[in-house]
Amino acid sequence: MKNSMKCILGLIALLGLAACGGNDPAEHGTDSTPAAAANPPPAVAVVEPCDRDCLLGFVDRYIEALVAHDPSRAPFATNAQFTENAQVLTLGDALWGTASAPPDKYKLVVADPETSTVAFFMIMKESGDPIWLSGRLSVANQEITELETVIIRSGGGFSNFEIEGIDPLWDEIVPPEERNTREELFAAADGYMESLEKNLVDHVAFDESCDRLENGVKTANNPALEGIGAMSCRENINSGMWVYIKEIA
Repeated sequence: MKNSMKCILGLIALLGLAACGGNDPAEHGTDSTPAAAANPPPAVAVVEPCDRDCLLGFVDRYIEALVAHDPSRAPFATNAQFTENAQVLTLGDALWGTASAPPDKYKLVVADPETSTVAFFMIMKESGDPIWLSGRLSVANQEITELETVIIRSGGGFSNFEIEGIDPLWDEIVPPEERNTREELFAAADGYMESLEKNLVDHVAFDESCDRLENGVKTANNPALEGIGAMSCRENINSGMWVYIKEIA
Protein backbone atom coordinates (compact mmCIF):
# COMPACT_ATOMS: atom_id res chain seq x y z
CA MET A 1 0.00 0.00 0.00
CA LYS A 2 1.56 3.26 -1.08
CA ASN A 3 0.65 5.96 1.37
CA SER A 4 1.39 9.64 1.43
CA MET A 5 2.65 11.20 4.66
CA LYS A 6 0.48 10.74 7.72
CA CYS A 7 -1.52 13.73 8.84
CA ILE A 8 -1.86 15.16 12.31
CA LEU A 9 -4.56 17.41 13.71
CA GLY A 10 -4.11 21.10 14.48
CA LEU A 11 -6.03 24.17 15.69
CA ILE A 12 -6.98 27.06 13.37
CA ALA A 13 -7.91 30.31 15.09
CA LEU A 14 -10.23 32.78 13.38
CA LEU A 15 -9.69 36.49 13.65
CA GLY A 16 -12.52 38.91 12.97
CA LEU A 17 -11.84 42.14 11.12
CA ALA A 18 -14.40 44.92 10.89
CA ALA A 19 -14.12 47.99 8.69
CA CYS A 20 -15.00 51.43 10.03
CA GLY A 21 -16.25 54.35 7.94
CA GLY A 22 -15.91 58.12 8.47
CA ASN A 23 -18.42 60.56 9.88
CA ASP A 24 -19.81 61.88 6.59
CA PRO A 25 -22.57 59.58 5.29
CA ALA A 26 -22.76 61.47 2.01
CA GLU A 27 -19.06 61.02 1.35
CA HIS A 28 -18.86 57.35 2.28
CA GLY A 29 -22.35 56.18 1.38
CA THR A 30 -23.02 54.90 4.92
CA ASP A 31 -26.03 55.18 7.19
CA SER A 32 -25.02 57.08 10.33
CA THR A 33 -28.42 56.92 12.01
CA PRO A 34 -28.53 55.59 15.60
CA ALA A 35 -30.24 52.42 14.38
CA ALA A 36 -27.39 51.66 11.97
CA ALA A 37 -24.77 52.38 14.62
CA ALA A 38 -26.48 50.02 17.05
CA ASN A 39 -26.57 47.20 14.48
CA PRO A 40 -23.19 47.09 12.73
CA PRO A 41 -22.59 44.49 10.02
CA PRO A 42 -21.21 41.18 11.29
CA ALA A 43 -17.43 40.82 11.49
CA VAL A 44 -15.81 38.90 8.64
CA ALA A 45 -13.61 35.99 9.71
CA VAL A 46 -10.23 36.07 7.99
CA VAL A 47 -7.69 33.26 8.04
CA GLU A 48 -4.32 33.71 6.38
CA PRO A 49 -3.49 30.46 4.56
CA CYS A 50 -0.20 28.62 5.11
CA ASP A 51 0.75 26.18 2.35
CA ARG A 52 3.35 23.41 2.51
CA ASP A 53 6.36 25.68 1.96
CA CYS A 54 4.98 28.12 4.52
CA LEU A 55 4.65 25.38 7.15
CA LEU A 56 8.15 24.03 6.45
CA GLY A 57 9.45 27.55 6.93
CA PHE A 58 7.87 27.75 10.38
CA VAL A 59 9.87 24.69 11.47
CA ASP A 60 13.08 26.36 10.28
CA ARG A 61 12.23 29.55 12.17
CA TYR A 62 11.45 27.56 15.31
CA ILE A 63 14.77 25.68 15.17
CA GLU A 64 16.71 28.92 14.59
CA ALA A 65 15.01 30.49 17.63
CA LEU A 66 15.56 27.32 19.69
CA VAL A 67 19.31 27.22 19.05
CA ALA A 68 19.50 30.97 19.77
CA HIS A 69 17.70 30.32 23.11
CA ASP A 70 15.24 33.07 22.21
CA PRO A 71 11.53 32.26 21.55
CA SER A 72 10.94 35.87 20.45
CA ARG A 73 12.89 35.12 17.27
CA ALA A 74 10.02 32.90 16.09
CA PRO A 75 6.44 34.13 15.54
CA PHE A 76 4.71 32.55 18.53
CA ALA A 77 1.20 33.70 19.43
CA THR A 78 0.92 35.38 22.83
CA ASN A 79 -1.12 32.45 24.15
CA ALA A 80 0.90 29.71 22.43
CA GLN A 81 0.83 26.32 24.18
CA PHE A 82 4.14 24.47 24.69
CA THR A 83 4.89 20.97 25.98
CA GLU A 84 8.09 18.95 26.26
CA ASN A 85 7.83 15.21 26.95
CA ALA A 86 4.15 15.68 27.87
CA GLN A 87 4.88 18.43 30.43
CA VAL A 88 3.22 21.83 29.99
CA LEU A 89 6.00 24.43 30.13
CA THR A 90 6.67 28.08 29.41
CA LEU A 91 8.36 29.05 26.17
CA GLY A 92 12.02 29.52 26.97
CA ASP A 93 12.16 26.63 29.45
CA ALA A 94 13.84 23.22 29.12
CA LEU A 95 15.50 22.61 25.72
CA TRP A 96 15.25 26.34 24.97
CA GLY A 97 18.16 26.83 27.36
CA THR A 98 20.33 23.87 26.33
CA ALA A 99 19.94 23.43 22.54
CA SER A 100 23.38 23.86 20.97
CA ALA A 101 23.21 22.98 17.26
CA PRO A 102 20.54 22.52 14.56
CA PRO A 103 20.03 19.25 12.66
CA ASP A 104 22.68 18.56 10.04
CA LYS A 105 22.08 15.04 8.76
CA TYR A 106 18.61 13.79 9.73
CA LYS A 107 15.60 16.06 9.40
CA LEU A 108 12.17 14.73 8.45
CA VAL A 109 9.41 17.33 8.17
CA VAL A 110 5.80 16.53 7.23
CA ALA A 111 3.34 19.33 6.47
CA ASP A 112 -0.46 19.19 6.39
CA PRO A 113 -1.82 22.47 4.97
CA GLU A 114 -5.42 21.26 5.42
CA THR A 115 -5.08 21.46 9.19
CA SER A 116 -2.28 24.06 9.18
CA THR A 117 0.01 21.77 11.14
CA VAL A 118 3.52 20.43 10.56
CA ALA A 119 5.40 17.56 12.24
CA PHE A 120 9.15 17.07 12.51
CA PHE A 121 11.57 14.32 13.52
CA MET A 122 15.27 15.17 13.62
CA ILE A 123 18.68 14.72 15.22
CA MET A 124 20.12 17.90 16.70
CA LYS A 125 22.42 18.70 19.63
CA GLU A 126 21.87 19.67 23.24
CA SER A 127 24.92 20.90 25.16
CA GLY A 128 27.03 19.31 22.42
CA ASP A 129 25.39 15.88 22.64
CA PRO A 130 23.03 14.43 20.00
CA ILE A 131 19.32 14.09 20.77
CA TRP A 132 16.25 13.01 18.85
CA LEU A 133 13.73 15.85 18.74
CA SER A 134 10.25 15.18 17.43
CA GLY A 135 7.24 17.42 17.59
CA ARG A 136 4.33 19.27 16.07
CA LEU A 137 3.61 22.91 15.30
CA SER A 138 0.16 24.37 14.74
CA VAL A 139 -0.02 27.64 12.80
CA ALA A 140 -2.83 30.19 12.59
CA ASN A 141 -2.66 33.53 10.83
CA GLN A 142 1.13 33.32 10.48
CA GLU A 143 1.69 32.60 14.18
CA ILE A 144 2.63 29.41 16.02
CA THR A 145 -0.23 28.56 18.38
CA GLU A 146 0.92 25.12 19.59
CA LEU A 147 4.32 23.48 20.02
CA GLU A 148 4.43 19.88 21.23
CA THR A 149 7.86 18.22 21.56
CA VAL A 150 9.42 14.91 22.63
CA ILE A 151 13.13 14.44 23.32
CA ILE A 152 15.12 11.20 23.38
CA ARG A 153 18.60 11.59 24.85
CA SER A 154 21.52 9.16 24.75
CA GLY A 155 20.97 6.44 27.32
CA GLY A 156 17.39 7.52 27.86
CA GLY A 157 15.74 5.22 25.34
CA PHE A 158 16.22 2.93 22.35
CA SER A 159 18.13 5.14 19.90
CA ASN A 160 20.76 5.43 17.19
CA PHE A 161 22.31 8.81 16.41
CA GLU A 162 24.53 7.58 13.56
CA ILE A 163 21.77 7.23 10.96
CA GLU A 164 22.61 9.16 7.79
CA GLY A 165 19.69 11.09 6.33
CA ILE A 166 16.06 10.23 5.73
CA ASP A 167 14.79 7.60 3.31
CA PRO A 168 14.16 9.37 -0.03
CA LEU A 169 10.74 7.68 -0.05
CA TRP A 170 9.51 10.34 2.40
CA ASP A 171 10.15 13.07 -0.17
CA GLU A 172 8.35 11.33 -3.03
CA ILE A 173 5.16 13.01 -4.21
CA VAL A 174 2.45 10.39 -4.67
CA PRO A 175 0.36 11.01 -7.84
CA PRO A 176 -3.18 12.14 -6.91
CA GLU A 177 -4.79 9.08 -8.47
CA GLU A 178 -2.64 6.77 -6.28
CA ARG A 179 -3.19 8.56 -2.98
CA ASN A 180 -5.16 7.15 -0.09
CA THR A 181 -7.91 9.26 1.40
CA ARG A 182 -7.32 11.12 4.64
CA GLU A 183 -9.72 8.73 6.33
CA GLU A 184 -7.68 5.74 5.15
CA LEU A 185 -4.46 7.32 6.39
CA PHE A 186 -5.95 8.04 9.80
CA ALA A 187 -7.30 4.48 9.95
CA ALA A 188 -3.84 3.05 9.17
CA ALA A 189 -2.15 5.08 11.93
CA ASP A 190 -4.89 4.39 14.46
CA GLY A 191 -4.98 0.71 13.50
CA TYR A 192 -1.25 0.35 14.16
CA MET A 193 -1.62 1.83 17.65
CA GLU A 194 -4.69 -0.30 18.35
CA SER A 195 -2.75 -3.42 17.29
CA LEU A 196 -0.05 -2.65 19.87
CA GLU A 197 -2.45 -1.66 22.63
CA LYS A 198 -4.90 -4.56 22.22
CA ASN A 199 -2.52 -7.25 20.88
CA LEU A 200 -4.52 -7.58 17.65
CA VAL A 201 -3.56 -9.79 14.71
CA ASP A 202 -3.79 -8.56 11.10
CA HIS A 203 -5.72 -5.50 12.24
CA VAL A 204 -3.84 -3.27 9.79
CA ALA A 205 -2.26 -4.00 6.40
CA PHE A 206 1.53 -3.80 5.93
CA ASP A 207 3.46 -3.67 2.68
CA GLU A 208 5.96 -6.53 2.37
CA SER A 209 8.82 -4.03 2.17
CA CYS A 210 7.71 -2.13 5.29
CA ASP A 211 10.51 -0.95 7.58
CA ARG A 212 10.09 0.30 11.13
CA LEU A 213 12.52 2.79 12.63
CA GLU A 214 12.55 3.56 16.33
CA ASN A 215 14.67 6.65 16.97
CA GLY A 216 17.04 5.64 14.19
CA VAL A 217 17.08 1.91 15.00
CA LYS A 218 15.59 -0.43 12.41
CA THR A 219 13.49 -2.80 14.53
CA ALA A 220 11.64 -4.76 11.84
CA ASN A 221 12.67 -6.31 8.54
CA ASN A 222 16.29 -6.05 9.67
CA PRO A 223 18.43 -9.08 8.66
CA ALA A 224 21.20 -7.84 10.96
CA LEU A 225 19.01 -8.61 13.96
CA GLU A 226 17.75 -11.92 15.27
CA GLY A 227 14.25 -12.96 16.25
CA ILE A 228 11.50 -10.37 16.04
CA GLY A 229 13.85 -7.68 14.70
CA ALA A 230 14.38 -9.73 11.54
CA MET A 231 10.64 -10.30 11.07
CA SER A 232 8.53 -8.31 8.66
CA CYS A 233 6.35 -5.55 10.10
CA ARG A 234 3.31 -7.82 9.84
CA GLU A 235 5.02 -10.80 11.50
CA ASN A 236 6.46 -8.56 14.19
CA ILE A 237 3.11 -7.04 15.16
CA ASN A 238 1.39 -10.44 15.00
CA SER A 239 4.05 -12.12 17.16
CA GLY A 240 2.31 -11.36 20.45
CA MET A 241 5.41 -9.77 21.99
CA TRP A 242 3.61 -6.46 22.43
CA VAL A 243 1.12 -7.88 24.90
CA TYR A 244 2.88 -5.96 27.70
CA ILE A 245 1.58 -2.66 26.26
CA LYS A 246 -1.68 -2.04 28.09
CA GLU A 247 -2.45 1.51 27.07
CA ILE A 248 -1.32 4.17 24.61
CA ALA A 249 -2.37 7.52 25.99
